[in-house]
Amino acid sequence: MKKTVTFPDSGKTATFEVPSIKALGRKAFRKHPVPKPPVQEVNYGGGDVRMELNWAHPDYRQSLLNYDLFVDRWAGEQVINAIQVKLTPEQKQEVSQWKVENPRLWDARDSDADLWLENIAIATDRDYEIYEGLIPRPTQEGTREVQDSFQGDVSRP
Repeated sequence: MKKTVTFPDSGKTATFEVPSIKALGRKAFRKHPVPKPPVQEVNYGGGDVRMELNWAHPDYRQSLLNYDLFVDRWAGEQVINAIQVKLTPEQKQEVSQWKVENPRLWDARDSDADLWLENIAIATDRDYEIYEGLIPRPTQEGTREVQDSFQGDVSRP
């Protein structure tokens, strides 16, 4: 979805592509599936020995907590990286001029969009708060959908 904002202190206006938080959540779980619990030998007696998943294993509970932290961080990075400003020709010219005036403050790995946003458009913390407002936040409904997407009837710690 496209959103256009004007930063109050720099006075710069930009149009951003803002991703769907639900689509990014789906991508997170598709690219990084929930870890499986360890397999354990279970002796039911009378020679009945089976290999079963141990959903209650303490190491598995910890691995789920670590997994949740990892997916949250990964998804957060995806959101930040997915919000892209679409530069106009005038904004591209501003970046070119800024590069000439500030040769030590950038290198070839910096994109023009990032340089414009970080050095021209966002002049103050108040401007940054406007940018931060573009970041989609999951709703309770969206959180429930993600929780419901886990397979099995295992309670989460």
